Amino acid sequence: MSRKLKKSREEALIELNNYILIHGTVDNITKNKIGEKIYRYFQKNKEFIEDAIEELGYELDKVKTYKTKGYYDDFNKVKILLEKFIELNNRFPIKLEIMNDLGIGQRYIDKFGGMNELKRKMNYTSNDLIDLRGDFNRSIQELQVANFLCMQGLKNKYKREQHPFPKSEGRYRSDFMFDLDDNKKLHIEVWGYDTNTNSSICEEYNKKRKIKEQLYEKYKDSIILVSTEQNIFNNKYENIEKELYNIFSKYLNLKYKDIDYRLLIPPTKLTDEELLDGVLKLSKDKNYLPSTKNIHDNGMSGLHIEILKRYDSYLNFANKFNKKLLFTEYKWNKELIFSFFKQITYNNKLIDKDNLNIICKNSYSNLSKYGGIIKLKLEFLSNYLIINNTIPDIEVNWLIELSNGIIKTNSNYEESDFYDAQQLIKQLNSNNLIIKSCSICGKTIEVNSIDIIMCDNCKGLFNDSNISYSLINKSKHTELEYDNNFNIVTDKPFKLTTKGFNEYSNIKIKSYIKYFNLHNWLNVIKYYNKFNDLYNYIKEEYLNFYNLTKSKNLSKFCRQHNYIVHELLLEIGTEKIMNDCGFSKQKQFSKDDLKNNFINIVKSIGYIPKYTEFANLTNIHIGIYVKYFNLKGKVYDNVVKLYSTEVEFYKLLISTQIHNFITISDLTNPYKLRVYIFAKFHKKQKRR
Repeated sequence: MSRKLKKSREEALIELNNYILIHGTVDNITKNKIGEKIYRYFQKNKEFIEDAIEELGYELDKVKTYKTKGYYDDFNKVKILLEKFIELNNRFPIKLEIMNDLGIGQRYIDKFGGMNELKRKMNYTSNDLIDLRGDFNRSIQELQVANFLCMQGLKNKYKREQHPFPKSEGRYRSDFMFDLDDNKKLHIEVWGYDTNTNSSICEEYNKKRKIKEQLYEKYKDSIILVSTEQNIFNNKYENIEKELYNIFSKYLNLKYKDIDYRLLIPPTKLTDEELLDGVLKLSKDKNYLPSTKNIHDNGMSGLHIEILKRYDSYLNFANKFNKKLLFTEYKWNKELIFSFFKQITYNNKLIDKDNLNIICKNSYSNLSKYGGIIKLKLEFLSNYLIINNTIPDIEVNWLIELSNGIIKTNSNYEESDFYDAQQLIKQLNSNNLIIKSCSICGKTIEVNSIDIIMCDNCKGLFNDSNISYSLINKSKHTELEYDNNFNIVTDKPFKLTTKGFNEYSNIKIKSYIKYFNLHNWLNVIKYYNKFNDLYNYIKEEYLNFYNLTKSKNLSKFCRQHNYIVHELLLEIGTEKIMNDCGFSKQKQFSKDDLKNNFINIVKSIGYIPKYTEFANLTNIHIGIYVKYFNLKGKVYDNVVKLYSTEVEFYKLLISTQIHNFITISDLTNPYKLRVYIFAKFHKKQKRR
């Protein structure tokens, strides 16, 4: 049989041309059998199909929407697109245009050093970055800082491109410099890249940054460093102004001025009108703006972000140009929320999450900025009572439940909410009696004091049983009760833990956190000056665990302890605990340490351990093995291979029943085939 002749490049080009003539595009070419063969030919020959398309004389963007990964790794291809844009528009494209119009992703912009580095590589110079003082700036962020300082009346107070350090340290320069009254100098650095940005140019930049920061620290007696990071400039323009004010007002005599923050918008950005034209491309009716989902789905999310940075909301942007939205986006305020509440009460329904979402989808999530649904309902019902001299029955029942602390809700509520509910009920009843439910039997009762929580029958039963009211009171406790309870319960250090306290206390941890309005249990402990007692207890227990097991694994320590949980250690700081116990969190293990650890486990149990057994018995985490030996794939299998014979490894695979999962395709793999045969042989031997 004669071998099939290899396809020549000319034949491949002819086939590609025919494919384009038939389909009009090469998008999704691999989903077609003929197309996939064409694509694989160019891929196999390490050639981009895009180059072949241009060679055939087609306009690439019209034939292929998305470029093959790595296509723009060649800067010359980027350069050609940028040159065409500059020639057509007589200016350099902004980032949004590079990404959306030219199709060059953020990854490539970062790869070539960012926007300023792209301009430098293109030898592009213009007055785009001239500030209000007339100085040239090397970046948009530097321009924004310069304009902010000018607008704050500091136009003639600073110098540019000054040398903070002696010549012997190198010719480093800062971006701005102020002379302070105490003969010190304040230097401002507008850092060009975040420290976590990955590219060769960024890494080189951050090396120099680290050197400069070390020098600033060295000469801190005579100079002050003020840094502005990249993340500041990712905010809305209004917030950028506030952030810069907060940074500089600590060192400079600034009086906050309400300036037009749009002056911070660089001239290289699209104008408002150009932003409008950009989004209207997606709208058939020019009186309506497209939905934000439509904008993002069409790869134009950058336009939406820029709109939000300038106008705070898409709705504000629409109002600016007298446009309507395809999908209603409400301007949320109390008036709007109360109109929804009124609509619900008109239909004799309870004001809750489900009924709100029927009127306006996702409306419930917009209530938090106004205090949440409970506070809003109380305010609404108070106004409703004044106007109508009554409250809907369904809401009266809700008020009774709230006043008794038995309301079922995911919303946060405070002690004042219970009191406000009681006051509303009190106003509702002309006889000044308070309506509430008995906290024991649930019967509706009329009482003249908020403190009465039971009907007379239940009160008699509990008096006969000598049971304290505080144990059944479902409303909030007084501060004195909280204090007394805490002091009584925490007589032993283990009761300071979350588990221990909840086990022995009648007032639970959540109640303390809510009452004192604290972030977590650790803050409650600090409030009562018991942190040192808790911390010393944790250290003592951890050291006891180490002495018994010789393991420093905090997760294992928490799993085996009755009261200390890992979440509590994270709040305190695991590194702090280990350091204070005399342990280095990142101990350097030698090759012999790793080997001895594994062999000791084998000796203790008499066979090669499965992974779960290894994890429970090891003193060195599996991650240390991975880093030391640079292991990949089935990590634990590779660890076992290091310290066992081939037969021992096969036995381990058999014990984990790997042969039960072998497929026909696995039998073509010589390694898996040996395992399978060995397993079958081992089974026969057992039967005999």
